[in-house]
Amino acid sequence: MKKAYIVFQIIKIIAFNIIFFMFSCNSGKDKKNLNENDSTINSHVENLTNKNLDKDSLEQGNVYCEAYINLGKKFIYRVDSLNYQINVTSIPKNKIEASYNISLTDSNGNKLFNKNIDKNLFKDIIKKNYKFKNDFSLNCLFTPVYITFNRLSQEIYFDCFLCDNKGYTFNCYLSLDINGNIKFIKLGDFGWGCKSELFLLKGGKFFVTCQGLFDQNGKEIRNGFDANDYTISTLKINDNAFLVIKDTTVLNNAKILDSKGNLLNEFNFKGCYNNEGYVTFIDKTEKYLVLFDHINLNLILVNIETPSDIAFRPLRQLKEITYKPNKDNSSLIVEYNTLLSGQSRYNYIFQIKGETVSYYKY
Repeated sequence: MKKAYIVFQIIKIIAFNIIFFMFSCNSGKDKKNLNENDSTINSHVENLTNKNLDKDSLEQGNVYCEAYINLGKKFIYRVDSLNYQINVTSIPKNKIEASYNISLTDSNGNKLFNKNIDKNLFKDIIKKNYKFKNDFSLNCLFTPVYITFNRLSQEIYFDCFLCDNKGYTFNCYLSLDINGNIKFIKLGDFGWGCKSELFLLKGGKFFVTCQGLFDQNGKEIRNGFDANDYTISTLKINDNAFLVIKDTTVLNNAKILDSKGNLLNEFNFKGCYNNEGYVTFIDKTEKYLVLFDHINLNLILVNIETPSDIAFRPLRQLKEITYKPNKDNSSLIVEYNTLLSGQSRYNYIFQIKGETVSYYKY
């Protein structure tokens, strides 16, 4: 893993509109030894109203912040366009390490809290969940790069990345209330695993991470992900349902659950591959969650309004077209670059018009 994993993680984050230039955990090469008063400290302001976010993201208060990760920088996140603004300032300790000062300001300019976050805050939960044969120490903490604001509980969830003295990376969720009190710290994922971000269900009564389903107080509702089975991906379908994809060696590894952890449906899905972290061939349109199993050549349509309703469309039953389909108001276009997996001979573009599905391969 080491450096290659961190680079891949950056590429995954870019896919969600977060642009980072991340430093290596193992080397401070070419980095300035900055201090808190260094003249290079500056600001990058991300205005929520200027981002092209989908409706779910706006309702949840999710912010995909474009930020250049360099030691000694200050970032401004608008976690709620009407109420709050978060300021995150990195405080360099050396060439590869920083702690962070987080402050919350309301719409009237009143500072509600000012809190320092250090890597050691996360050490106990990581040690508790993973057994280390040798000495374990955390080398660095990356700035919270993905922030979710829960309007219902008035909490802010920070997605934080850390690395240890061996170069392995971890991700943890830190929850602060609007007074700066720590509500809970949850493990996100480790190593080669799930890269999905935290998302809210039932207007904020529940949230989902790669590790499980929790209520707004951080209490686990159901270990429906089954810790013995490897989680590859989680994805929100609607406000009351979500998808969990487990290790492809598990029977019926794709499971659709509701906000109480009840199983709504399950099926086999092999449409993922491991390249320093898992990539899954999933897209979301207004009507469907669309999954493509490039191993079994099967297109799977999950109805967003009624997620238990699943349609399986084998490629051999679909019409192949000889031209690249264009987007129009009467059809949905979904494209999957499966050739990159090394397991497929082609890339595929699917055109969905009502109940008719056709495809183009190239």
